[in-house]
Amino acid sequence: MSIDGLKSAWRRARVKARMEHVNFHDLRHSCASIMLGLGGDLYTISKILGHSNVQTTQRYAHLQVNAQRAALDKLSVLVQNKK
Repeated sequence: MSIDGLKSAWRRARVKARMEHVNFHDLRHSCASIMLGLGGDLYTISKILGHSNVQTTQRYAHLQVNAQRAALDKLSVLVQNKK
């Protein structure tokens, strides 16, 4: 498929979905967000997205608040059990 064919298919898909404002890069962001929500780690997601540096992927770290809270809760339980 040519680049023009890809652009045309993408345009038709957006119109059909009534999401004309969505751009192709939004798919990458959504993909990263979903993978993080499913428990994926930033390093792995960085490689999937093709980022040369994991720091580029860290912009998605704010989406891991629940995972961070769960990790701290587990640590808290561990510390409390050691007392």
